[in-house]
Amino acid sequence: MTGKHQVTYADSVNDVPKCFPAAMRAQKIGKRAAKAGLDFPSVEGAAEHLKTELEEFFAAYKSGNSVEAEKELGDVLFAAVNIGRKAGADCEKALKESAERFAKRFTLAEALALADGKIVTELSENEWDEYYKLAKKELQK
Repeated sequence: MTGKHQVTYADSVNDVPKCFPAAMRAQKIGKRAAKAGLDFPSVEGAAEHLKTELEEFFAAYKSGNSVEAEKELGDVLFAAVNIGRKAGADCEKALKESAERFAKRFTLAEALALADGKIVTELSENEWDEYYKLAKKELQK
């Protein structure tokens, strides 16, 4: 079928190593399931599914059931990976790079606030937003 000792598509899906980083594993699982025909017709179809998963997450979150909310959050993340997979993106790379961009922006935003004599733990949401936007703009130069 698809690989060594794999008789079914489920074997292929279940053979994706559990030690892989989460986004990479999710993308590979989605790709292997797609080979069996279980897939979204388009990036837009995958995005519609993400909306449904977000609704389910918020319903669980609002209910106060943290276990169910975490489960639904996992579904949100898996749905987001499927959008990237359908678009041909490397989801692991995209997430790593996004986290790095955020860390750099946060670091600069904090430095800018400190240079202004601010106590960062006392910044309002709007102040943080302004410093973050300023840092993003600075780093794009």
